[in-house]
Amino acid sequence: MAQAITLHTKQLKAGFLQVYKMQFYRDGNFFKVVRVTGPTRNILCAEIVKGSESIRAIECLPLRPGEKASLDQNAVLRQVQMGFQDASKRLGIYVTARRLQFLPSDSPPAEVYRSMAEELVEHFAKEVL
Repeated sequence: MAQAITLHTKQLKAGFLQVYKMQFYRDGNFFKVVRVTGPTRNILCAEIVKGSESIRAIECLPLRPGEKASLDQNAVLRQVQMGFQDASKRLGIYVTARRLQFLPSDSPPAEVYRSMAEELVEHFAKEVL
């Protein structure tokens, strides 16, 4: 399983920067990204393929005993769809996800999945295309 780690920054109010880490993995046909920012974490897994069909569904990974869902599945799906579209347009490629997975107990908000999806498409393009 190949792994890449990249550090990202996000401008916060009052001139502060938030630094967060994204780890990328490839496991067979699945590309995975894990985003960690201090106490928060998010995971997104996608079987990315060439094509322009819209992504229709996202699977929830199983929760551990005692964990509760903190994210809405449809909200995450919408963000991932937008991230795939944004990255595809910017890179001039047509890719979609045959399968998507996320952990519903991950940290909100769902909007972080848009940038995670964009980064995942970029890594796919570098490795496969």
